[in-house]
Amino acid sequence: MVKERRTELVEGFRHSVPYINAHRGKTFVIMLAAKPLSMKISQILSMT
Repeated sequence: MVKERRTELVEGFRHSVPYINAHRGKTFVIMLAAKPLSMKISQILSMT
């Protein structure tokens, strides 16, 4: 299960590279929900 999750994350990052490169140097505003911000990183990474 953990290996599958890691594979999904890696694939997601690989698919996002063209968008990251296309917008390099630009400013983005990202809205984050309060609940994940109050959680430990291990809890966030284990969410499915």
